[in-house]
Amino acid sequence: MVQKLRGLAILASVAIVSSLGVAVPASADPTKGTIAGHLTDGGMPVPGISVFVTKIDGGAFSYSNTDSSGFYRTSELPPGDYKVEFDLRWGRQYAYQSLNWVTAPVFTITAGNELVVDDSVLPTGSLSGRLTEQDGQPIAGASVYGVGSMPSTTDSNGQWQIPRAFAGTDYVINFSDWRTGLNQYAIGKVDYYEANRITVVAGQNTVVDDVRLPTGSLKITAVDSVTGAALDGFFGYVGMRGGSAVGGEIILHDVPIGSYSVGISLEHYLEPLPLPRVTVAVGQQSEIQVRMDPEAIIQTTVVDAATGAPLAGVCVTGVMGEMRPTEGCGNVSDSEGHVSLSYLRGGSYQLLAFPTEAPGYGTQWVGANGGTGKQHLAAKIEVAAGQTANAPVIKMDRAGAITGRVTTSAGVAPDNGWVGIFGVIHGSGEVPPGHSLFDTDGRYTLENLGPYDWQLFFNVRGEAPQYSGGVANRLLARAVKVTAGGTATYDQRLRAGVTVTVNIAGTTSLYPSLRMYNAVTGDLIAQQEVNSGFTTVLPVVGPQFVKIAVDTSSGRHWIGGTDLASANLFFIPGAGSKTINVSIS
Repeated sequence: MVQKLRGLAILASVAIVSSLGVAVPASADPTKGTIAGHLTDGGMPVPGISVFVTKIDGGAFSYSNTDSSGFYRTSELPPGDYKVEFDLRWGRQYAYQSLNWVTAPVFTITAGNELVVDDSVLPTGSLSGRLTEQDGQPIAGASVYGVGSMPSTTDSNGQWQIPRAFAGTDYVINFSDWRTGLNQYAIGKVDYYEANRITVVAGQNTVVDDVRLPTGSLKITAVDSVTGAALDGFFGYVGMRGGSAVGGEIILHDVPIGSYSVGISLEHYLEPLPLPRVTVAVGQQSEIQVRMDPEAIIQTTVVDAATGAPLAGVCVTGVMGEMRPTEGCGNVSDSEGHVSLSYLRGGSYQLLAFPTEAPGYGTQWVGANGGTGKQHLAAKIEVAAGQTANAPVIKMDRAGAITGRVTTSAGVAPDNGWVGIFGVIHGSGEVPPGHSLFDTDGRYTLENLGPYDWQLFFNVRGEAPQYSGGVANRLLARAVKVTAGGTATYDQRLRAGVTVTVNIAGTTSLYPSLRMYNAVTGDLIAQQEVNSGFTTVLPVVGPQFVKIAVDTSSGRHWIGGTDLASANLFFIPGAGSKTINVSIS
């Protein structure tokens, strides 16, 4: 039955499911739908596990439990697209037999109908091992993480066991014990991204033994990057070892040997990027001096554009390079219109102003003498580390809106994604300010926009990220005119992207991330996590020249250069496919 329904369930109507002899009781609410099915393991029912049903746009969530026959049913679901997740206690999987939310199948719930989704547990194996000290003595009571949701614990002989784990999956195993400061990854690593990938084989036990790493010590000092003056009172850490500076230094003892990123913080200073790295050797004291940038500050005043009166409640955020505003704001104009942006790195900034607490006003890129909807027309404010700069007065106009409908390159409504006033490829799931999700018909509304020409950015799952007009260069994007108190309409059918395959050599890092930048604007135009084979396939809108960076555990690697300016150019054609081979030196 499972195999028979697998090909049918996503598209099945009530009539089709009924013809298979499966009961399809109507929802109590005719405007809602139901999803139901059986979960089996080797042909046997799986009782007492939680089944989560989540609408992919985040608009609905529900759960139920399987009964003694492995049956579950979740009712009263608003129509839409959903994913189904089974919490097996020792691991989680999605119907049909997927371990990844992104690639898991989508199930469409319709009003008044019940959709049948049967599934079976993926093949499994097991893991076990022994954790010991350097002299071979067992380490008892250590937690073993990284496989499923249920950790194991080492026994009095240092033995641990995980009875079930999904086969064919690469796991990273962590051993930790806060009582003794133990924190390392199999086999003998201190960095997650350098850890061994442990592959589970169906029906077999995989043995992973490890030995606690020997230790050394580390001395951390810090200086002001502008003045060179020694700093005191900072907090520094590597791994699970950390402390506060006394007399301008921190000495950390019993640090497991290995290569670490050094974290450091101090009020009114910024942590270096990328984080400096240091190697701790057996029985030796390593030393590192960290250069910390003092904060830069930008000050300005916000007023009503028509009256010149001070305006409170406007969020102002600085944008430099890939920096993009996120939900929430710590820089809001006060009753006198004053606002100060602190903890900035030295550089060239453009400002975005959002009326988070000033209803009726419109978002703007801050120009030299008024607002604009085009980033390249925004004023640039130069500020050095440790200095304070004054930005132009922000003159807030009354708001309008943009509404419209977006369809994919295939002409259907997108199942996930957003549209906004600046480029965002990936995020934590929150919708950035100035952005809108799509409804089930692909419609969107961008509210609280200033009365200017706006260039929109579309990020839709499975489609090439692109600006209004279907281009990769925002300078060439089609502008949408907003008027105060009015609502403009802009519909877009997304342009199909070029299928770009990138093969990456020169790294063994776990899960590197590929990033493509438009060579003209420097904007991030495509991003993708890379699989364990160091090959990734992604849609990219063309034609355009791009520059490529690969992020790994050791930092960002620009292909052919040391930064965006010096990196190699790669041409993406307007259609078809493209293969790019890159190497990290």
